[in-house]
Amino acid sequence: MKEENDYSPRRGWTLEEIATLSELKAAGTKIVKIAEALGRKSVSVSAKIIAMGADLYNRETWKNYTSRTLPWTKEELRIVKEIMQSGGDAKNAALKVPHSPNEIYRKMSFMGKDFFDDSTWDKYATD
Repeated sequence: MKEENDYSPRRGWTLEEIATLSELKAAGTKIVKIAEALGRKSVSVSAKIIAMGADLYNRETWKNYTSRTLPWTKEELRIVKEIMQSGGDAKNAALKVPHSPNEIYRKMSFMGKDFFDDSTWDKYATD
């Protein structure tokens, strides 16, 4: 069973990362080395290669494989939490962070009570 610390926040892929992945894979670099270069887990790199298939080598299609939503930062969570605790809503918060009101509600729902506990945020956001 995984410990709480074994989980890291989900991080979307950028065009730059896909370009590096494509270049390294085409050069015959091993998955483990690609993962190290990208600061990702080997399983994440393998999954991306499988998901992209031949598109990995077609720059025109790369935008279809990047994250559609931005990853959350702890600072964004702090801003949203402060707004919500002071009587604001997701609409108000969306004016201060790069996430839509729906994304804010989804994040809060996913995090549950952890949303109000800063000490748990490592599981849900980047620094």
